[in-house]
Amino acid sequence: MVSDCRDIFLSHRLTNKNFVRNLAADIERQQFDGRPLLTWVDEAEIKPGSSIVGMINQGLEQSRFIGLAMTPDYFKSESGWTDAEWHAALFNDPTTGNPR
Repeated sequence: MVSDCRDIFLSHRLTNKNFVRNLAADIERQQFDGRPLLTWVDEAEIKPGSSIVGMINQGLEQSRFIGLAMTPDYFKSESGWTDAEWHAALFNDPTTGNPR
């Protein structure tokens, strides 16, 4: 469904949430091909009771690009979420021919 597609999935650490909220707002104020750009940000897309892993995978699959908020915190190992997100994007199914 076209309305489920996003232009960019924003991968980030919780410590960078305010930065990413502002970045998403800045991106969504931009136009592409006569329409506003759309972002995928976890707090707006993952509803209570939803599968976090499933929603992240869906967000990655339905986004044209992935953006990494590459701060020093992004690479800390306490959370595997950021690693999982960029690995999932980097190692997308090569048979599809749709690299990001």
